[in-house]
Amino acid sequence: MSRLLLLLLVLLLAKPSLLAEEEYQISIKECSEAIKVDGQLNESCWESAHEVSSFYQNFPSDTSFAGTRTAVRMTYDDRFLYVGAICYDDLAGDYVIQSLKRDFSFPINDGFAIFLDPFSDKTNGFSFSVNPMGVQRDGILVAGGEYGVTTSWDTKWFSEVSRHGDHWVVEIAIPFRNIRFKENVQQWNVNFSRNDLKRNETSTWVPVPRQFNVANLSFTGKLIWDKAPANNSLGLAVIPYARLGVSKDYEAEEDAEPDYGVGVDAKVAVTSSLNLDITVNPDFSQVEVDRQVIDLNRFEIFFPERRTFFLENSDMFRLGAGPFRPFFSRRIGSTSGQLVPILFGARLSGNIDRNWRIGAMTMQTRSVDDINLEGQNYGALSLQRKLLSRSYIRGFLVNRQGMEENSFANKDYNRILGGEFVFRSENGKWLSETFLHYAMDNESFDDPVLAAWDIGYTGLNFGAFFTLEHVGKDYVTDVGFVPDIYHYDAETGNTERVGYLASYHDFFYRSYREKSSLLNYVLVGYEGKMFLEKNGDFRDYNPSIYGEAKLMNNSVLYLESQYSIANTLYPTAIAGNVLPVQEYTFLFNSINFTTPKQKRIYGEFDAGYGGFFNADRLNLGADLTYRAQPWGNFSLSMAYNKINFPEGFNDAELFLLGPRVELSFTPQLFFSTFLQYNTQAENFNVNSRFQWRFRPMSDFFLVYTDNYDTEGFGVKNRALVAKGTYWF
Repeated sequence: MSRLLLLLLVLLLAKPSLLAEEEYQISIKECSEAIKVDGQLNESCWESAHEVSSFYQNFPSDTSFAGTRTAVRMTYDDRFLYVGAICYDDLAGDYVIQSLKRDFSFPINDGFAIFLDPFSDKTNGFSFSVNPMGVQRDGILVAGGEYGVTTSWDTKWFSEVSRHGDHWVVEIAIPFRNIRFKENVQQWNVNFSRNDLKRNETSTWVPVPRQFNVANLSFTGKLIWDKAPANNSLGLAVIPYARLGVSKDYEAEEDAEPDYGVGVDAKVAVTSSLNLDITVNPDFSQVEVDRQVIDLNRFEIFFPERRTFFLENSDMFRLGAGPFRPFFSRRIGSTSGQLVPILFGARLSGNIDRNWRIGAMTMQTRSVDDINLEGQNYGALSLQRKLLSRSYIRGFLVNRQGMEENSFANKDYNRILGGEFVFRSENGKWLSETFLHYAMDNESFDDPVLAAWDIGYTGLNFGAFFTLEHVGKDYVTDVGFVPDIYHYDAETGNTERVGYLASYHDFFYRSYREKSSLLNYVLVGYEGKMFLEKNGDFRDYNPSIYGEAKLMNNSVLYLESQYSIANTLYPTAIAGNVLPVQEYTFLFNSINFTTPKQKRIYGEFDAGYGGFFNADRLNLGADLTYRAQPWGNFSLSMAYNKINFPEGFNDAELFLLGPRVELSFTPQLFFSTFLQYNTQAENFNVNSRFQWRFRPMSDFFLVYTDNYDTEGFGVKNRALVAKGTYWF
């Protein structure tokens, strides 16, 4: 008897996750009648479906049930997976809706979300969300959902909402052919989330500790099918486009030139879990422009990929981590800031089975006579094998191959061969990554190896991260992003490669204030990154101490004091000056405050003052938004830097102003205008974008772009483009 009690005690203390796996289950049965997606849940299949309704808080606490009740049911037929949710609301007042535009920001909207992990591997999946106005949000979950949802992925699905006095109802239909899953499998992972911003509450069906994102796939329940779903449809989508426009370069005093083109994308479901994407003469004229920044860095700034073709299953090509990436898709289709037309491309991605995933991509660009550039072929192959519960090992090859007279040029190539091992603990607290990459080029390389290892822990109160990096000077990645090895010599105009050894470390302690009605938590931490030359000589070190306080209303106060030791290896261009080679030491202090985004007027404000190399720097910044719910967002961003250099140098005063207007006339009709006045780039940019979604995933765009000089406002260039896409 004592042994039995001891065994039960061990199970209760050491294996709570096993009990949780049995507790959080939702059964799904096939529906034999037609379901009309109207937000009513009045078919008999909904009446007999298994319901789950015990949700737990994620914010402001994770120690209690949700104050707002949410009831969820699921069913399916031979074409669709159906999700129905009743979102109860007993508080008076309007829902918080940021916009009627698709892919709204879930944390700052009332809404309901489902997170699907069809392969039960806790590393990748899908998310579908709807807000009380019926606006859709879809995306993919990469890296186990630790960083949330990547919303640039879009697919066709259906939903409707009905609103009532004390609740709202959402009904969702997801076509099986538009998601990847393995047939003959009767168990998926799933979780649901609810945002009720009137209560200032975020909740989930399966409890997610508050230090993690609600989309984290470490915390999911079981979706138990009465029989394994089958993908009986062809799974073929064809999306042609046509573009017509006109552009004029005023600086070159050229006549206006017509701009036109046609192309097509196709999506083919090779299997229920493996997709083939094909593009011919792709066009990205409707992609929103990058948000400019004041550049005070010695190295290249990273801007994320925005083109949809490169985003689905992008985690299979997200190689490396932190400051080094052997594959960076923004290198494809541009060089030295100039666009290079892409002729065609194909990508095969998805799951081979439950343990194996593959990503294979090839893209072919056109030759450009104006800059004497031959066509290029870009390729990437990534093969990943799942290990343990959430870990994997991966091998990859990235290749750039020059073209010559429509054939491969044998002496013009760059390749990166590598292997990576990523360990994630089942509870999501531990993360370790190991990288080994090798660069190959037509040149002779002496030091082409990158090796790195990192380990991190994220607990409720304590967190730590530590990494070691070895980057050879000949780790050349023509299709990658490795800025720290490239040093620009401002006197000669040459760029020199310098290898390095580096160590990054971050430690913090967070204290949740359970009995406070004002504070949610306070946090203090220390971080820094040290660079050494390959011979061991000291180069740079940037230690900082920081503190953060989050209030119950979601506002955040952040303070940081950073000390910098920087050794410039070459004459360095900073803010319009050339700094001599020497060691610089300086201290910079900053403060940042973010107001609650559920308010009609919200913003982020920052200020900083201190040293900057051999100068003094004042930094002021603000982002202010007014929400005219639900049809309009009016925002203004501002950044100001005043840098006072010593005698013999020129002071710098840099100003960036960015007003933005976003209007949602209906859930299908949108207009936005983004202005960016940048004195550092000496450019004033206007980007206006009209979008009409005349049917699901089919759009008409009208995009106007204008660039002016900041002195005298003379026109540099101007373009107007009309584009239509249609999803067959």
